[in-house]
Amino acid sequence: MENYLTEEQFQGACTLWYWNKYRDSRLFTVDNNVSKRLPPQIRMIEGNRKRALGCRPGVSDLIFITYRISFIELKLDKGTMSAEQIKFQQLVEQYCHEYFVISPPLQNFINLIEWLLNPQISTGK
Repeated sequence: MENYLTEEQFQGACTLWYWNKYRDSRLFTVDNNVSKRLPPQIRMIEGNRKRALGCRPGVSDLIFITYRISFIELKLDKGTMSAEQIKFQQLVEQYCHEYFVISPPLQNFINLIEWLLNPQISTGK
């Protein structure tokens, strides 16, 4: 079983698998987080810079585009969604888009992508 220390590591594994398998630009990362490893003053500056560029709290980690648009939030097993994330999910679903919350193992992400690309196939669920 895969053990990820952070959601960032899980996201890296997901995007690396996707790139190695498909090598196209249908999967996008939303870089709206500021690293907690930065000193507080730098975090504030970086947060303000990202807000100025249009980043908003709660936006899903990934966006996947096929014949439809899907928003994917990655969570470790113990992770819960913030109020901002729940609000964003409600907005996405209000406009009839799909919102998925995926946790490890990586196979869960693989199953979702394969199903989104080929919805007529079963993922065994």
